[in-house]
Amino acid sequence: MRLHNRVVLILLSAISLIGAPWAVKSYAQMFDPFECGEFYYRWFSDPFEALRLVDSGLLRIKINGELGTGFLIDEKRGYVLTAKHVVAAAIGTTTPPKITGAFKYEPDKWFVLTYDNEAQKDDVALLRFEPNDASKNVKRLDLSLELPPAGTQVAIAGFAFGDPKLTSDTGRASEILNRQFEVRANTFQGDSGGPVIDHWGLVVGVITDGRQRGIAVASPTVAFRSLLMDKIPPSQRAKESMSIIASGKFSKNFVDTFRPTHPDGATTANLDLVQLMTSLSQDDKIKLNDDFRKAVSCPVHRAAEDRQLSFAAAETIAPMIAKFSSPKDAAKSLLSSALILSKLGEATTASTRFDQAESAYFNAMLAYVDNKKPTLLDACPATRPTEVGTVFLRDLHIFQTDAPSTAQTDCKLPYQDQELADLIASYNSARLWRIANSMKPTPQIDVQAIEKSSAWGALMATDTTTYSRNIINIGGSSLVKNDRKTARAAFATSWQAGIRTEEVLKNYHAATPEHSGESYSESAASINSAKTLSSSDLKILAR
Repeated sequence: MRLHNRVVLILLSAISLIGAPWAVKSYAQMFDPFECGEFYYRWFSDPFEALRLVDSGLLRIKINGELGTGFLIDEKRGYVLTAKHVVAAAIGTTTPPKITGAFKYEPDKWFVLTYDNEAQKDDVALLRFEPNDASKNVKRLDLSLELPPAGTQVAIAGFAFGDPKLTSDTGRASEILNRQFEVRANTFQGDSGGPVIDHWGLVVGVITDGRQRGIAVASPTVAFRSLLMDKIPPSQRAKESMSIIASGKFSKNFVDTFRPTHPDGATTANLDLVQLMTSLSQDDKIKLNDDFRKAVSCPVHRAAEDRQLSFAAAETIAPMIAKFSSPKDAAKSLLSSALILSKLGEATTASTRFDQAESAYFNAMLAYVDNKKPTLLDACPATRPTEVGTVFLRDLHIFQTDAPSTAQTDCKLPYQDQELADLIASYNSARLWRIANSMKPTPQIDVQAIEKSSAWGALMATDTTTYSRNIINIGGSSLVKNDRKTARAAFATSWQAGIRTEEVLKNYHAATPEHSGESYSESAASINSAKTLSSSDLKILAR
């Protein structure tokens, strides 16, 4: 059946390329039903068709005579996204002017929108209205978790000149420059705030400037999707994710939360774990366990896998939880298992204590693993204490190499009664443990010592290329700090993992003065034999 599905998909895709744009769409519609759920994974050869499915969620906006467009992104709470300059008159005012909006399908029914001065980023802003019977049939637009590749065909839409009739056009997205991209398409006054739609019907950008004829400027949604996340309590997000998992109805937007969110392959390390889970009762956690285990065994999962979506986290975590009596036991087993070196790269989580393992591994099942608060690089050094909800492992690494003094003295970022220095210490012990655990032969690891030092707390990306590149970065960081033993072991590990470049050998030389007279080939032979990795080196790495 699985092979048949692939053959059908290939044939229909080929047909669509030679003039049957209905082919992929028809296949997607045919493929929705599954024995234990539905997978809404609908791709259209023409983004216009995708736009028609979601355009009921677009609305006209009026404020002090200014006109613009917005679109619904949360139907339960009434949140609307638009361009910031559309509501410029309301920004920074204590008594903002009246903002009204009307949806496309009922152009004469205007309702009041409110604006929050804190709900803005770049050139986008968040508005809100009280959902009512008039809005219950409106379809929300989902935000994409990916940057649109240059050349992607997209559709744009808006209410030109405030006319109740929606106008639209298609064009191709340019490269991202200065947190914006361009679409060669016609826009008019009133289109600002309208969505840029891709072939999946997802919003990849918001029109922020259409003054230049034939060119629309847009901000990518990945730059500001945190606006909505900040408005939804973590406990509520967790429960909504549980509901999605239990229903077995997955959208592409939801599935994409299992994928890396950065083009360079770096994964997020979510430090908002405890907040997400503490509000859930034990019964809720058990239910989430059962629902997720059921979901990943569905044909919906196999269908997603056929489409090359990564469910590495699901494949790893679900069996672990099924095997052990508690998530904490599963996490402990995972800690001492080679599984973390091969499968968990795309749902990498971070925490500061081993006793948070339960929260960390539940988090891998939840949607919205999102940079909902400032990253460390955005927030430090801060003029006032800032709560960090999500950080990137890359940020912790950069702080170790580029700004250790600033990070440890000027940056006060409280998280679970700890500050940045504690997070860096946890990350440092974790990365050394990861280096040690990747060595051949693997050194003896004192698991109890690892638990006490929180070494499990910041697992690095484990995709072979990404993992090896991170190890190279660690080697460079160690060289900067003149920690030659760690650097030597790191570059040797990178070489053994398959990153066999002149850069690795050159840095290995720099970290190994006693081998500085060797040729590169001799150094490679030394690395391959692992004789240069002394027992003292390994003890340092495993410490």
